[in-house]
Amino acid sequence: MKAGRTAGNWTFWSVGEGLTAAVHDVSADEAGNVYVAARQAVFAKTRGDTAFKRFDATNAGLSETCYFDDAAFDDLSLVDKYLNVVAPTIPIRMCPAISVAGSSAGKAVVGYRGAGTDQDKDALSCPAGGGFCTSWALFSGGADVVTFDGTNLSRERRVLVAGPPGTVCESHDAAGYCLSMGWGDGVYLMGRLKTRQVERIAINRKAGRGQYDAIMGGTHGAFTVLVANP
Repeated sequence: MKAGRTAGNWTFWSVGEGLTAAVHDVSADEAGNVYVAARQAVFAKTRGDTAFKRFDATNAGLSETCYFDDAAFDDLSLVDKYLNVVAPTIPIRMCPAISVAGSSAGKAVVGYRGAGTDQDKDALSCPAGGGFCTSWALFSGGADVVTFDGTNLSRERRVLVAGPPGTVCESHDAAGYCLSMGWGDGVYLMGRLKTRQVERIAINRKAGRGQYDAIMGGTHGAFTVLVANP
């Protein structure tokens, strides 16, 4: 990739320097490394580098959890094209990277645009004619914790962004036990698999309890916290 263009105290990077046309988020970690979430790739550079490096599932092991056949990543609505297809015949690939937050030195969290909307049913066993029952879609999106040493970026772990099992229930009996979620008990038993589109990520940098916790916000008016030191 090419070095950025400098004008005064500012340096600019765009498609002419190798970035993709759609940049969704930019963030720095505590060492000054800069990360860019740009749909089909994550770009990273050290504080002193003049050019970004490009990383994706092929060279960084970023999670592949979407069936998505838009090679240019131009139309994000196509992420939902195979939502109701139980076994798509196209290869699984990386979901569009739409958010990123730098954490401690050499570490960041990348968020993806998974399949689904606020209106779908996220139970793993759906009633006939209601919602969708494709487990690949329920587990798509989410986030990756990545590390960057200045040369290589790699996935440290994949994060399932979901509510834990046994916590969300629409009706209870007199003893407090869950009666029903309205479309079966899959959500209560398996967890709330709803925030598959991680739109924003914030890292708590303050020293002490909760330092480097990642707060991830997305669809369905919900957010999830990845605790750094449970």
